[in-house]
Amino acid sequence: MSLEENTPAGDAADRRQHKRADFFVTAHVAVSGRDVAVQMHDFSLKGARVAHDGSDWKPREGDACVLHVDLGRAAVIVMDATVSRVDGNFIGLHSEVPASLKSKV
Repeated sequence: MSLEENTPAGDAADRRQHKRADFFVTAHVAVSGRDVAVQMHDFSLKGARVAHDGSDWKPREGDACVLHVDLGRAAVIVMDATVSRVDGNFIGLHSEVPASLKSKV
């Protein structure tokens, strides 16, 4: 029996369709009419992992939100997403539509 046959679901990295990249910047999540500062930890075409400071935002799986990552004077990444995982202050975001790059100009 091979290792693959003995591993029912594989690990999360094997199931991902889009490669993740470490991406450590401050970003913002718009949720329920509020803007919450978060720290990005990694990013992919259809998802991100962020951490929040434990403020009064209590994310729940399924919450709709919009992630904004400011890239400086010229552009911002925008991703319509849902909370897919909550692990302490770490939050997994998932999007059915790839993130978009928008010009600020």
